Amino acid sequence: MSKDIILPNQVLNHSFTNKNGMYKASEVDDFLEHVADSYDKVFRENCELVEKLGIFVDLVEEYREKERKESSLLTAENKANQIIDESNTCIKETNGVLKFIFKPDEDECAGLIGFYMPIENFAREDFDIVLFGTIKRGAVKVNQSVEVLFSNGTTTTIPVKGILKNQTKVENAKQGEKVGIVLGGVWHQRFDTAVSVSSSSLA
Repeated sequence: MSKDIILPNQVLNHSFTNKNGMYKASEVDDFLEHVADSYDKVFRENCELVEKLGIFVDLVEEYREKERKESSLLTAENKANQIIDESNTCIKETNGVLKFIFKPDEDECAGLIGFYMPIENFAREDFDIVLFGTIKRGAVKVNQSVEVLFSNGTTTTIPVKGILKNQTKVENAKQGEKVGIVLGGVWHQRFDTAVSVSSSSLA
């Protein structure tokens, strides 16, 4: 079934069903298919605009070569310039949509999806617990509430006390970075069975 072209605000506001920090693959696949279909439609329209632009440019050159009457030439040039301006405007708007969908700024988009990090190791420091791993999705920041998932399926929600990156305290971290998430006041809890730490809220 054909779908309407997806717009930037629809990308920003789109959400997936989240269960235990995981998204449904079918929903993600459908959304990606919708985005790809939108790209195909916009790309085709862009090609048509470029082709029309070339036609009108050729017409202007043809009118000039035949040295038609000044009034006819001026009319043709004005019409072609008007169409060129309209086409250029459409092309700029199209390129803006494509850039937003397919080349988003990494820093801007890092916080647009839920945070998720598998736990590779942990350590106790005084009354705190530090969970180590590589952020697989989204971003996290200090004071953000995160959910720790244990191997038995239970979870606990705790605010982030601090973030360690390369043994340095930072205020936030994003996808692809190897960090330590510091959770305060949970020294009495067992974290040897912790599987992952995540948050469905935006960083």
